[in-house]
Amino acid sequence: RLIRLRLVVDAEFGLESHWKIGELVREMFGQEMDYDTEIVDVIPQEPSGKYRFCISKIASDYLRAMAS
Repeated sequence: RLIRLRLVVDAEFGLESHWKIGELVREMFGQEMDYDTEIVDVIPQEPSGKYRFCISKIASDYLRAMAS
């Protein structure tokens, strides 16, 4: 199980911020949850102008595996 977090950060984001994110992931999802952080310049908007804060690829991965 993996959560990928894409973050837009400022100059104050550092090692302590990474540790805090790890603590929050483990607190919310359990010790066995792996996570990956990716620093990006911008989070793109959807065509509707809204931001998607969560994108789940579980269903599509499951369906793809079932089709194999």
